[in-house]
Amino acid sequence: MDLSFFSDLVESKLLSTHTAYLAAVIRTNGSTATVQPLTMIKQRGKTAETPAVISGIPVMLQARYKIAPDGNGGITASALTTGDVVLCVVCERDISKARSGVLAVPTYRHHDLSDSVVVGVL
Repeated sequence: MDLSFFSDLVESKLLSTHTAYLAAVIRTNGSTATVQPLTMIKQRGKTAETPAVISGIPVMLQARYKIAPDGNGGITASALTTGDVVLCVVCERDISKARSGVLAVPTYRHHDLSDSVVVGVL
């Protein structure tokens, strides 16, 4: 019995279950960002694809600044800017209402890149 159909089906589902990813900041206004995920998507036997740009994702307060040593034993903080590499986490369910603090039953959408949140800066 050829199990490749089931193997390909499982692989496809795993590739579409997003959890976290690194991305480059394309633009930010401080509280939200537009990012380009830095990992291409490739299914077995298919051509690698560049993921779509994701707009308007929330940036957690602690991720709005880059902290770095200043060379004198202290630290400096600078605002998140274009080109910075960030860690994005994908929420399990649709966060459209939750972003405003509204308690609601989420849609059937899950692990979707549009439900990302920037949680840190590399």
